[in-house]
Amino acid sequence: MAIASIFFETDFCGDIDDVGGLAIILARVHAKKCKLIGVNANSSNHYSASAIATMLGHCGVGSIPVGAYQGDDTPTGSAYTFSVTSRFGKPGDNRTKYPNGVANLRRVLNAQPEASVTLLSTGTLINLQGLMRSVGDEKCSLSGMQLITSKISSFVVMGGCYPSGQEWNFSNDPLSASYVIKNWPLSVPIWGVDFVLGASIVWTLPKGDVKANPFAYAYELFGGATRPAWDPLAALYAVGDYAHLFNVQGSNGTNMIDPTTGFNTWTSAARNYSYLGMATVPSAIATALNQLIAQTS
Repeated sequence: MAIASIFFETDFCGDIDDVGGLAIILARVHAKKCKLIGVNANSSNHYSASAIATMLGHCGVGSIPVGAYQGDDTPTGSAYTFSVTSRFGKPGDNRTKYPNGVANLRRVLNAQPEASVTLLSTGTLINLQGLMRSVGDEKCSLSGMQLITSKISSFVVMGGCYPSGQEWNFSNDPLSASYVIKNWPLSVPIWGVDFVLGASIVWTLPKGDVKANPFAYAYELFGGATRPAWDPLAALYAVGDYAHLFNVQGSNGTNMIDPTTGFNTWTSAARNYSYLGMATVPSAIATALNQLIAQTS
């Protein structure tokens, strides 16, 4: 069985769960159980991309392509991205040093085998909207939609509440969320991890050498002992070999997102959107999360 090749879309700024999600992926990369082929920062925080690149470099995989949303929105705050970049990264590094997120997606996807990519999103869908609207160019003749249908085999998204409700990742950019989910190709299945599922499981922020380890430093800067497992849960499902901890609560339905508020409503009307639940007790999933997240700290 082929291991997952993951492209990670993440806001990587407000909450610390993005760092936990990256830690899980990298733990499985080092165990040779999945590949990480690219990462995009989809927030407007100036240092999300540089913090990601810093952590990748610390783990010995600094050659993985990193991109960044380059919109001119008011920068999103973060307790850790600037400090992690300043202590462990390159002087003066920030999102302007990285390719546009859409360009990064197009380049990385174009280089992959057919139907080989697991797309994992734990932030806004702004870069994905840009990808879907993109057209072929001199570097890649395929449109964004053609790249999705030919290269991506599965889309795992942390967002929404099921069967209905409102959650940060969709409501922070409801236009992008609505466009992407409504127009996503039917041939590529979507797997949703929602707010309620993530809030039902907590993970422990590991302690480590904050002077030598950017993950440990980020956890200390954020503060607290535990957090809800929103992004780490989505990452745990995406890496592939922990899928047995999940079950399907709603299968092949339709998820409609209000483009003004981000409020979502899932129905059983036949489409390609499924959402996940737990196949075991929360403590078993929390144990798996904690074991993996601790490996980078």
